[in-house]
Amino acid sequence: TYPLFFQDHGGLFGLCTGRPLFGFGNDLDHGPELDFIVASSGAVVAEKKEDTFVPVFESVLTTKQIVMLDETFGKESIFYIHADGHIFTLYEHRPQYPQQTVLPSIDALNGRHITCVSVWTPSNRTASLIAARINAMYGKEMAGYQNTQWIDVVHAGVSKGTGALHAKQLLHGDVIAGIGDSFNDIPLLEAADI
Repeated sequence: TYPLFFQDHGGLFGLCTGRPLFGFGNDLDHGPELDFIVASSGAVVAEKKEDTFVPVFESVLTTKQIVMLDETFGKESIFYIHADGHIFTLYEHRPQYPQQTVLPSIDALNGRHITCVSVWTPSNRTASLIAARINAMYGKEMAGYQNTQWIDVVHAGVSKGTGALHAKQLLHGDVIAGIGDSFNDIPLLEAADI
């Protein structure tokens, strides 16, 4: 009821997530009505128009960057690639994620808007180590944010915080309030006004 009260008084209510724009399935059916979504850990800002969300900002990774990540970390992790608002994986379908599309090769990503790679690792410690290595090796072009045993990799300079600031500017907001539950939310909390 609080989001509805907030919206009834002129506020916009949105979601800031590490998931891709259309990666929710039915998860949003029972929650509050959203006015916008900051998706792919800040790489996409989408505004609600009628019954769908339309990107108003995107920051993209290149296929070459995905190849670099795969060559360096592919043997110790599993990649879920956010492209065109959906989720893709390479080589095999994982039944716990029914919304994914399996690609036969990285070349199948050519021409797509790649906004993020969610990297699954077997433990929080492994995720922490790989995120640190990504930032040390590729920090000028990519940023890795740990989310428990996951890492969200986006273009350098992109985070949930920058995504929230883009949303504030593009949707003409006055104040951002943020909440979070993991390490990748720290930039959002730092960017929020309250």
